[in-house]
Amino acid sequence: MPTARPIGNGGGYFSAYELFFPTLAFGIGNIVSVAGGMSIFPGASNQLFYFAPKVTVVNTTNTSLAVGGLYLGAGGTGEGTSLLYGAATFGNEKSSLTIAASIPTERNQNSLIVIGGELQTSSSLKLITENWIFSNSVLYSFGIRFFGEKLAADLGFIRLADMNGGDGFPFFPWLGFAYNFGTPATTSSDIEKPQHYAPSTYRARASFGLFTTTGNNELKKYLDNQGFKSNEYSSGLFSSGNGNNKDGNGLLMQVERSFNDNFSLGLTVSTIGKLVGGNSSLSAYKYFQTPNYYSTNIEVEHSILTYGVHASYSPTQSDDNDRSYAFGAGIGNSDITTDWSFGDYYYSNTFATIRTFSNSQLTGFVFLTLDQHITQMISIGIDGSYFFMPDSKINGFDLGSITYKDYSTSPATDRIQIISVSTMTPNFGYAKAGISLGIHF
Repeated sequence: MPTARPIGNGGGYFSAYELFFPTLAFGIGNIVSVAGGMSIFPGASNQLFYFAPKVTVVNTTNTSLAVGGLYLGAGGTGEGTSLLYGAATFGNEKSSLTIAASIPTERNQNSLIVIGGELQTSSSLKLITENWIFSNSVLYSFGIRFFGEKLAADLGFIRLADMNGGDGFPFFPWLGFAYNFGTPATTSSDIEKPQHYAPSTYRARASFGLFTTTGNNELKKYLDNQGFKSNEYSSGLFSSGNGNNKDGNGLLMQVERSFNDNFSLGLTVSTIGKLVGGNSSLSAYKYFQTPNYYSTNIEVEHSILTYGVHASYSPTQSDDNDRSYAFGAGIGNSDITTDWSFGDYYYSNTFATIRTFSNSQLTGFVFLTLDQHITQMISIGIDGSYFFMPDSKINGFDLGSITYKDYSTSPATDRIQIISVSTMTPNFGYAKAGISLGIHF
């Protein structure tokens, strides 16, 4: 989905995404932008065509607001779909955040939200991300953009949150290029030098975890040792946490107060499977050597809420202070909840939670943040963190039982197979990286 910025009067570009989706766009005045194109799949009798007008209603130095539409049709079939959207872009050509939301135009059409951003790291390179949030899934993407005066090329990776990647590479590669014509493309030398942002006394930031690893690997090894065969497990990369085999992404939230230009003290709250992202979960199955070879499935879900205090250090910037770095460490407590569910696969896939464990663990953590100011009070950024804790002992228990008929006797005899697991000592330490929105005052 495009940004809210206008292309500009007399400007335009030609682009091709994945080579098969060429697009031509141009600007009318400094308000209207029009884009359209058609797919070029070799040998296809019906190609896709698309048309996307946009009107920028507000365009200031750091804020642009726009409304637009998109029509997608299949040539030769007469079928197509459309949507209307509103978009807001904050920032400049050096760094920006775009938020867009669609308005349903057809029956049974759901709304979607798009959150994207870019961060220039050199005179010819940007970090880019665009994330489509649907009603029941999330499409993530991240990559890099090489750009010059006229040409730009994107290299990125895409993943659908509930996509089953098996053991292979978990992302779909994304390639694209664009050629700008008419009004010259903005280069680093044309970018208005950002104003000097005075260090803030208070800062609050919320980060959505795009990459998360949790204690699922510990649980997987434990279940493998118990004779269970693991289903396909999520690696935790860009998974929404909804459904089975997922690592919940969660949130990282921090508030802090600076006591000079370099040192700050604050509070940290981190979640896995609470507030957002769904529980971290996995599933496994086991065949038991009964005469009928019954199988049982189990699901294990766990959620973590970590809270604590931290100290951070931000190096003094020697030039314009529109970008800030910080690294820190802290100590706190983690509340861990683990739900175990059991189901008899032979009769039903219905699971019922039969055992819940809750325990608290002393937790240490470290983090690194990079914030790029959009305005004096608002910044966007990226961050990484790691939370470590002592091992958590969970005593062995009976999961449930399978009742089966033993036909080796005459008449057949009803027998019961008890399903048990032994004591486990997992480490639920986790790492996460995400994109953040900060408020400074």
